[in-house]
Amino acid sequence: MKNLKEATSSREGDKSGYKFGNSDLGEPNWITPGDFPFKVTQMDGKTLDIEVVDDETGEPLGKPTITLRVLPHYGAVPVGWAMLFEPESNRSASMAYRDQMERFNEASKFEIVDNGKAFNNCTYDGLLGTLDTTKINRKPYDPRFASEIESVFNTMDREVIHNLEGNTKATQDAKNMDADMDPKKKAVWTFRTLYDRLEYYLFTLLWDAPSSSLGMTPRAAFERDLRRAPDRAGRFMLSPEQAQIAFMPEVDGGTRVVQPGRGVYVEGYYYWHDAMKRPGVEKTEVLVRYDPFDLYTCMVAIDGKWEECTARRAPELRNVTEKTRRMMCVVRRRHKNTHAKRRENTHGKRLAEMANEMRADEKVQLQLRRDRAQQHATGKGSSSESNNGDKKPVMPKLDFKHLRKAA
Repeated sequence: MKNLKEATSSREGDKSGYKFGNSDLGEPNWITPGDFPFKVTQMDGKTLDIEVVDDETGEPLGKPTITLRVLPHYGAVPVGWAMLFEPESNRSASMAYRDQMERFNEASKFEIVDNGKAFNNCTYDGLLGTLDTTKINRKPYDPRFASEIESVFNTMDREVIHNLEGNTKATQDAKNMDADMDPKKKAVWTFRTLYDRLEYYLFTLLWDAPSSSLGMTPRAAFERDLRRAPDRAGRFMLSPEQAQIAFMPEVDGGTRVVQPGRGVYVEGYYYWHDAMKRPGVEKTEVLVRYDPFDLYTCMVAIDGKWEECTARRAPELRNVTEKTRRMMCVVRRRHKNTHAKRRENTHGKRLAEMANEMRADEKVQLQLRRDRAQQHATGKGSSSESNNGDKKPVMPKLDFKHLRKAA
């Protein structure tokens, strides 16, 4: 005596029986909407189905990844986002949260994320703790839980992405796709132009589109509820200076020692600020934070104030991201470990080939010398002399008759 969900789950498993059940939330509307707009947000990421090209050379650069934050109780309108050429990570999550703070200057009370490593790590958890945000993980294999953000991704693909040149929807059935429809050949969108268009779509069109569940536009509902609770208890706001530091991760260990005349040592480089010349600052431990998307500068807490330090002797770090630097370190380490083998396969092999050729040249040179010596001994001129028309000199014969008469 089982219902359809229990019977299907017992025969085929919970995944198959899921579609016959309801969502396993604690209670209906377990997070009450309307208290204040930023009570709960949802965040997730997706790789866009479009190939992006370089704006100068037209070379395909791959498919970017978008990380989006939405308000589920306001038509799932976006409040922050990030678009990068890398998979979801704590960097993209921090950038999306930073974008929300720059647009609205307000943090979320609850945040719903999936169980991926991108949103479940010490770096991002520290940021949520700083902003007083409670993280709620989605249950595995539960599409109904926080399904609003998934509908935003589907709507964006249907209305925008899949209508652009270079979209990869045809590759889902690659066997029936013509070679002329290859997205890499038809791609024309650059990262900058695609970013601007998607920002307009997410933060203008979706906010002003009428919603059947709200009975008005999300912007009107958002402004209505924002006026209802302008000074609610527990509202968390950051100044621009504090927000800049809050979204920068700490270095390993959190602190560094100020070296006299050099500064703080962070991942192979020294960062310096003139405030480090003070006698009370040298040889003391200071808090250090860095920007994952610009490693040329870092923030150091000196005498209760955050100072911006620069890597004076490392201009190559300008506009270099943390991921690029790690890849550079991996490449440098790999080159160092395989240097002997690469030198043997390239320079050593060419050196051996040149040595064999030089030994052959030595044999030729030695044989030419022997030929010249032999020609001189036999009295035969060289071919060059005969070709020039020079006559061979005639040696005079000696007469010894006078010696015989004397004897």
